[in-house]
Amino acid sequence: MELPIKLYPKFSSKKAHEMQKQLSKKLVFEDILPQKISYVAGVDVGYVQDISVAAVAVLDYNTLSVVESQVFYTKTRFPYVPTFLSFREIPPAYSVIQKLEQQPMSFWLMDKVLLILMVWGLRRIWV
Repeated sequence: MELPIKLYPKFSSKKAHEMQKQLSKKLVFEDILPQKISYVAGVDVGYVQDISVAAVAVLDYNTLSVVESQVFYTKTRFPYVPTFLSFREIPPAYSVIQKLEQQPMSFWLMDKVLLILMVWGLRRIWV
């Protein structure tokens, strides 16, 4: 799966910080959800040695019953760098969301993945 943003092997904290600043300007903090919400989802990424494990669960908004869940495993491609966790976690989070058949109306995310996911077109996210 091709990601909308390329992660280059030569990391520059200055460039990464600038990218985060530019992307932060695209965040929307207003309630744009419809009156009736059918499905919501939660996404997170964990690590086992050098493997990233992303998981997403889609819930029925009214009953909170699980409608669908997906897991995605991949080799971790970016080191742990404090304040730049989105560069490590976005690729697997994005990939697991792409596996969903049922697209939720909103995603509940850890704050570190919120920024880039919104820019990548997943705009139905509550902040």
